Amino acid sequence: PPPPPPPPPPPPSCIVTNPPASPVIPPADPQYAGYLPVRFVNNTGLSDAEVFITTLGNAATGSSASICVGWGDSFVFMALPSVGAAGGTYSPVMTTNPGVTAYSYPLSDFASDGDGQYIYMPPFNAGRMFISYTTPLSIETGSNSYQNPNPATATDANYNTIYDKMEFTFVPAGCGLNQIGLNVTAVDFFGLPIYLYLANPGDTPDSITSGVYQPRDCVIQNMTATFADAIGNASSQWNGLVQKPGATVLRVLSPEGSIANGGTFDPDYLDNAVEYGYSWANNVWSSLTAFYGTEAGNLFLIETTTYSALFQGQVSEFNGVYYFIFKPQEASTTTYTIPWNEQTGIDFLEANSPFTDMSTGTPTEGTAALPYPGPGQPPTQAFQDAVEITQLFEAAWVIGLVPQNFPGGGGATATLSRANIQTLEPYYRINPNLSQGGQDTGPWYNLYDKSIHVPSSMNNVTYAYAWDDVLYPVIGSGYETLAPTAYLGIVLGPAN
Repeated sequence: PPPPPPPPPPPPSCIVTNPPASPVIPPADPQYAGYLPVRFVNNTGLSDAEVFITTLGNAATGSSASICVGWGDSFVFMALPSVGAAGGTYSPVMTTNPGVTAYSYPLSDFASDGDGQYIYMPPFNAGRMFISYTTPLSIETGSNSYQNPNPATATDANYNTIYDKMEFTFVPAGCGLNQIGLNVTAVDFFGLPIYLYLANPGDTPDSITSGVYQPRDCVIQNMTATFADAIGNASSQWNGLVQKPGATVLRVLSPEGSIANGGTFDPDYLDNAVEYGYSWANNVWSSLTAFYGTEAGNLFLIETTTYSALFQGQVSEFNGVYYFIFKPQEASTTTYTIPWNEQTGIDFLEANSPFTDMSTGTPTEGTAALPYPGPGQPPTQAFQDAVEITQLFEAAWVIGLVPQNFPGGGGATATLSRANIQTLEPYYRINPNLSQGGQDTGPWYNLYDKSIHVPSSMNNVTYAYAWDDVLYPVIGSGYETLAPTAYLGIVLGPAN
């Protein structure tokens, strides 16, 4: 047999072990009731004039707070009415423009009180805040719409700018909900370190932290060292995620970010034996003798959480197509069917949920489309179970847990569920259940996700895959009820 792979490289010596101290709260300002106080801490090593903030998204709606009335779900920028203004306003996106830079403000334009810059931010139903170095972002707009920068395409106006973003929803009581949720997301790429400190005095806990505080160069060093684990022709796929057209790494894409934005990552990565000398799909799914094929006898039992339903999965063939069929054992009467095709492989890489071609029923008895909920309607059990099956399956692939026999009948690996997936470590390993070809190629898990989360001292509170909250439950930040004194600190980590 071939020699075992070399041990993983040690963690970079640049790792910072202690997170930043909590930012100082901005000064109280009663004229901005219903706004969120946001404190910026610039630890980048760049001047405030070289760090730019661009905030946009859906304006919040409501009936009592004046900031919410009349906006509907309009796409808006947050505007500074003047240099040094303490409160942001809405500027609606009304016209088509190939590159709006007017709402990308340097930190030096924000209000300052001696403890750093701050802003009272108006409500957003769904917002994004972009941070960029040295250059304002250029945002393409349409009528009541905008286009996110494309991180993978060299012709994009922002490609050569170093930037990143956080996602948030902030809806105060006057707009109907009095809630906040936010996260730093590296789902499509990592560009620069952003660390969030959300304080909600009187709640338990009274503050939540998330994001990245390691120096930018340290994170990228760890990512490129992790990609060195790739074997053979797979190496070009993972190393190609590093966007470095010159002397500086601009960002590191995820497989999802690359595929969705026209990058170079192979959408057939899981089923391309010609290129990699092995097909994960053939080994695991797309034959009756595959690991989950009926002739192999292995089962994939998944237990959903919302309705506590148990499903037994196995692969069957119908008219030359191989279907993963999850049949209910107890609390549900719905059977789910997923065909193996090119799109299914992309779904794993892009974290699409539910699987694009997932249906109810079986091929032999007839299938039907999933019962997607209507606008404003809660999901039915039939739809919710489909979502949870998808997310558990895809998260298990991310960490190298698939294939695994989940036969039922008790024990640590009897079923796969949110309750037990976090106990099935080590994550990101060469799976011994793969054929020898699968163990000698690849790897057949998500190296990008590993590069963000391992070692755990790096960034275990950042999304690198859409279902990372299945694997790392502390990632999300939010409160169901906001205190009047709630505030957000945004710490921008070292640029080098």
